Amino acid sequence: MSKICSKCRFNNKFEAKFCENCGSSLSEDIFEIKETLQKAIIFSILCVSCFIFIMVVANIGIFLEVGVPQGFIGMVIIWPITIFLILWIIYYLRGGTKVRRFVISNDYILIQIPDRTIFQISWSDFKTIKIVRRATWDLVSNTQTRYYNFNFKGDTHHKSFEIEAGREFSGKALKKIRAKLEELANNKGIEFIYFKKKPKKSKDLENVM
Repeated sequence: MSKICSKCRFNNKFEAKFCENCGSSLSEDIFEIKETLQKAIIFSILCVSCFIFIMVVANIGIFLEVGVPQGFIGMVIIWPITIFLILWIIYYLRGGTKVRRFVISNDYILIQIPDRTIFQISWSDFKTIKIVRRATWDLVSNTQTRYYNFNFKGDTHHKSFEIEAGREFSGKALKKIRAKLEELANNKGIEFIYFKKKPKKSKDLENVM
């Protein structure tokens, strides 16, 4: 059994600690991103609290300005929207306190996201990494959601894993992950492709492919 240098691809003895060809360290170099969505949860709670406060003040203003009957009509319109917003945020940030992990070592790549099957693949199983960043546009909220699709293509098989930016990993973490994958892919002679698809506004909210 030999130990391949990640820098120059030289085959070293398994017990070697440094590459006999270039002198690089052969110890296991693990890059790991671990994070939760606690900041997003706190920010959402603050936003919802501010929104509820504004709605309460607006309701009081309606009662004082137009009277009780019209005030109740305003409540029927405003509060269902407020409740829907709160429930949507709770659903969107579900599992936000659980840790998600993205591990990149010289031998394998592992992705662990709450409530999803753990993804793992060895570097020897593929020859190409293709990361496609796509986006969907919600016309109702006028917001854009980004997705990062990680594709690992080998001679006989193809595996992929898609991550939603913001809810599963932060955009900042995904940039670091992309940079590390590109660095190791270049060191190992593996083709690395990164492609961005521009979002388009559509009435049916279809994904941009």
